[in-house]
Amino acid sequence: MQLEITTPIFKCLADEDAFFQRLSEVDGCQKVVARAAYISVTLGHADEKTLPTLENICDIWNVSYTVVSD
Repeated sequence: MQLEITTPIFKCLADEDAFFQRLSEVDGCQKVVARAAYISVTLGHADEKTLPTLENICDIWNVSYTVVSD
């Protein structure tokens, strides 16, 4: 599954580190790549908790995500 998350505005380096750490801990996360306008996330698999976990992370940083491909 491929997702795109709008790039958050980070308050400090620790905030940015926390964001990427939380993303990397999502079950099935294989790759996270920061682009200019979005962050690309590749998941090897997704269960019933994966999307709610991503939604929670996005809510904390006030951003949204889009599923690009399954």
